[in-house]
Amino acid sequence: MIATASAWRIANMLRDDLGIEARATASWISRLEAGEKVLDDRTILIADEAGLLSSRDMHALLGAVTKAGAKIVLVGDRRQLQAIGAGGGLDLASRAVEAARVNQIVRQREPWVREAISAFGMGRAAHALEAFATRDLVIEANGAKAAITGVLDLAEQVHARDPGASILILAKTNAAVAGISRATRERLRNSGIIRGPELSFTAATSSGHSTEIVLAAGDKIRFLVRDDELGVVNGSTATVVKVSETNEPFSSGNRVLIEVQIGDRRIAFDPMRLADAQGRPRLGWAYASTIYGSQGLTVDHAVVYLDHTYNRHDIYVAVSRARERTALVVDAKSIDRRLASELPFDQQRDELFSASQRRSWLAERLSRASPKVSTLDVIEGSPPLEPQAEKDRHRRRELSYEL
Repeated sequence: MIATASAWRIANMLRDDLGIEARATASWISRLEAGEKVLDDRTILIADEAGLLSSRDMHALLGAVTKAGAKIVLVGDRRQLQAIGAGGGLDLASRAVEAARVNQIVRQREPWVREAISAFGMGRAAHALEAFATRDLVIEANGAKAAITGVLDLAEQVHARDPGASILILAKTNAAVAGISRATRERLRNSGIIRGPELSFTAATSSGHSTEIVLAAGDKIRFLVRDDELGVVNGSTATVVKVSETNEPFSSGNRVLIEVQIGDRRIAFDPMRLADAQGRPRLGWAYASTIYGSQGLTVDHAVVYLDHTYNRHDIYVAVSRARERTALVVDAKSIDRRLASELPFDQQRDELFSASQRRSWLAERLSRASPKVSTLDVIEGSPPLEPQAEKDRHRRRELSYEL
């Protein structure tokens, strides 16, 4: 038995949890294309988070499994985030074979949370938001800066109550994550957790954009590329122990060295060994995560920076990461601007809208699904089937499992 997932971090979690060989999907496909014999008629391949597989990757895996006479188990939720590549591989596969549907959520301990998560997944965002709001878990803030402050305040309150709990801060975009990370660093610098000389450089984000990053002892960082010699994968996190810059003889520049702690290991490296083709190290702060970066993770508490950019898939993943409590901090000013822009020009105004108006607008956005469309959908002239239609098309077995 072997396993795979789109991200190395999730693949490594499968390896540790199941005690079997697990690799990122791209790595398995690369080995198969190179002619390596990794499958035979006794192999069972478990593909976790299969909803993130593109139609091309799904075709490659299914083709290799069929050729070897192996078996494959696809585990995923099409209501979560969609494949980054073209076409939804899991949707296409589920049209051809019988599927077992998971309807009971067991990660969250409170029944109302499980019900609200299911409501978000089914597009009933108004009902779900109301459930969070009645428990004071929807907090409005007047603008992005105030929302970030609210997110960090809530995270600090959770840490003060339960210092040993894991806390995940989530945002939709890399820009929002960067804003949260800078504000976090400022607090940690002021409190003395981040200390000593700083090192600054232009890094590459997970989406390939340039960003300025500053590191010092005490910083939490995330590797955004795999490096076997360092023993890290995309998503590995570490704590900076020391940063240094030394003059290199016979060189026009200085040599930079970052020393970090990863679990019980301490390593030192030049960030340029992680650089992309444009010479930008693929490193980032690990104070917050995008929604895509969080899929597959489980934590105790989560705080979500919620704005107008979310859809049904995003909110469904965001609110289902935590076992205990998830709080939603809403950038009310950004929603007011969208509400005003949708009014006729002569009715547009600068006044604030009511909380109920914002929640109604937000619920409508969070109910929108954006499923990946394949060539078959275009040919058939219809989008992928909704869950109720799927029940009519395939026989479903009811199971209890964790999201």
